[in-house]
Amino acid sequence: MTNNNDRAWHLDRRVPLALIVTIAMQTSAAGWFMSSLESRVAELERDSADISLSLIQAENAIHRNEMSVAVFEEKLNAILRSVQRIESNISQGDR
Repeated sequence: MTNNNDRAWHLDRRVPLALIVTIAMQTSAAGWFMSSLESRVAELERDSADISLSLIQAENAIHRNEMSVAVFEEKLNAILRSVQRIESNISQGDR
C-alpha cells in the first residue's frame, strides 16, 4: 500500500527563491492588471449609458424640430397661397 506522505505536495530545496519570487510577482501583476481592466470596463459602461441617454435626448429634440419645421412649412404655404391670391386679384384689377 502506498503511503499518503509520498503523494503530499512539498517544496524541494532545489527550486530557486528567484523563481518563487518571480511567480509571485507575475501573479500579483496579473491581479493588478485585471483589477485595472475591470475599472476601465466599468467606466466604459457608465460612459455608454450616458451616451445612450444623450442619444435619446437628441432624438427627441430632432423629433420636436421636425414637427416645428412641418408647422412652419404649412404656415409658409398658407402665406404663399394668400400672396398668390392677392397678386391674382391685383393683376385682374389692372385689366
